[in-house]
Amino acid sequence: MDGLSEAMPSELFDEWYVYFHKFEPWGDEWLQTSHICSVISNLLVSKKSELIDFDYFVPKYDLGGESKQTKNNGELSIAEQEKMLEMLYG
Repeated sequence: MDGLSEAMPSELFDEWYVYFHKFEPWGDEWLQTSHICSVISNLLVSKKSELIDFDYFVPKYDLGGESKQTKNNGELSIAEQEKMLEMLYG
């Protein structure tokens, strides 16, 4: 692990970090957890009006005022990922 910084530049590591956590192989952990929670919750409701959406339990991030999550699956866009990396690592 100590030789990783010599073998791989930090920028490349950051790109792979974002790729691993947002796209492969398991996707967004918050979205998966929210989906499981919403399925369990929806099994327990007594009225159809009490059903919740699958992304109900996903926290909403504010990274600058604009919508930060895509409508299809909750993943961040490339620009949003770059901004998040900049916020984390300066």
